[in-house]
Amino acid sequence: ALFVLWLFAIVVAIAQSSVFPGVSDQFIPAKIQANVLMATLNWLLQLAIGTAIIALALPLSYYLATPLNMMMRVALVAGVIGGAFLVAAGAGGQENVFGSVFYSHERASQLASAIGTPDLTVINVANNRVAGGFRSTAAYATGWAMVLWSITALKTKRFPAILNWIGIIGGILFALTVWIGPITGFPSFLAMQVWHIWLAIILLRSKQVWGEQRSIVSA
Repeated sequence: ALFVLWLFAIVVAIAQSSVFPGVSDQFIPAKIQANVLMATLNWLLQLAIGTAIIALALPLSYYLATPLNMMMRVALVAGVIGGAFLVAAGAGGQENVFGSVFYSHERASQLASAIGTPDLTVINVANNRVAGGFRSTAAYATGWAMVLWSITALKTKRFPAILNWIGIIGGILFALTVWIGPITGFPSFLAMQVWHIWLAIILLRSKQVWGEQRSIVSA
């Protein structure tokens, strides 16, 4: 799910740049109203990715260490925090679409006049800055969760060593996007995609083997 969602997020981001080519276009209510679907997809994907991260954090932590050791407890908390903040970013950003599309003209005018602006553009920009802070927190927490999961897997040899090193390097790069996103953004995305799909294959295979072993024992 995470592999597909991140891939879809990149496609939507590229498509969104053509629909909203200007720096402030995605915050102007009239342009949001004209492109509701594209304006909504970006935020909904953040909601979905954050939910998927939370869904991964608990079972993966217990899969790597049962009972949880201190490192996996920290990884679990970091993963849940990362997912929760990304959900918050998506939900908060979606308010831009909601306000631009569903607020009555009177309500929108009241909000805009309260800060001395002609429309909700400035409010939308401010809201996006808050959502951006949430996304940065999500990237930092999720990146370090990946690092801790991969270090534990490296110690326990639950996953191939190469996969674990990809997780460690990719997690560090993802955490560093908070400060140097233009440099680490694309490499961390590639590393995370490889990590997600390889991890999925390993876990699905281990589930299949475990199921076959149970069938043999039952027989």
